[in-house]
Amino acid sequence: MIKIIDLHKSFGDKKILKGVNLEIKDKEITVILGGSGSGKSVLIKHIMGLLKPDSGKIIIDGVDFINATGEKLLEIRNKFGMLFQYSALFDSMSVKDNIAFPLFEHTKMSKKEIYKIVSEKLGLVGLDGVEELFPASLSGGMQKRVALARAIVLKPKNIVYDEPTSGLDPLMSKQVDSLIVDMSDKLKITSIIISHDIPSAFRIADKIAVLYQGVIVADGSPQEILKSKNKYVKEFLDTGFGR
Repeated sequence: MIKIIDLHKSFGDKKILKGVNLEIKDKEITVILGGSGSGKSVLIKHIMGLLKPDSGKIIIDGVDFINATGEKLLEIRNKFGMLFQYSALFDSMSVKDNIAFPLFEHTKMSKKEIYKIVSEKLGLVGLDGVEELFPASLSGGMQKRVALARAIVLKPKNIVYDEPTSGLDPLMSKQVDSLIVDMSDKLKITSIIISHDIPSAFRIADKIAVLYQGVIVADGSPQEILKSKNKYVKEFLDTGFGR
């Protein structure tokens, strides 16, 4: 489990996180919903250890992530894979080399072993036979699949998705949603998604947390969020569902 306890973060005089409290359960899909400027990206960077808070705690599998150093810090960071908003693939590399990159960087496997794993991960995300293609020749949805294959290539315990349906048409968004659920089921991993895509969140989430002005104003199952009495949550959902 990941526990976020009273997390605060400011940049100069601007307070971004103002006491975030959230529990993320193992092997569940947790979607952190919020509008622009709500603090979603800053929160995710804390969960992955890319930022340090001004105060508060993040407990990951019983370990205080904030105060971890050296090998312990690296061990916790290696529990996370990341799928970036715009896939962040290397344009000058083939699909297979994009996915192989983390293995070359962090393991001592042979090329043969690495490319065997690459083929396995591509098969897992439904993209057999595209190893030699380059990102520019792929659709947006296919690029997301390649990026996901790269995110899982080191067998992380947790995957963080940054706006995974951003810029995709409704049909492609549903395909990406299905892929996230499929990976969660097959790999038994914890999925943490930051998004403002409300229909997507309600399709895939075991738990939804709504972040507004630096605090979690509601969290629970999709059904519980739909029944929230919080004024912001109700307005946000009405807008997202086109009501």
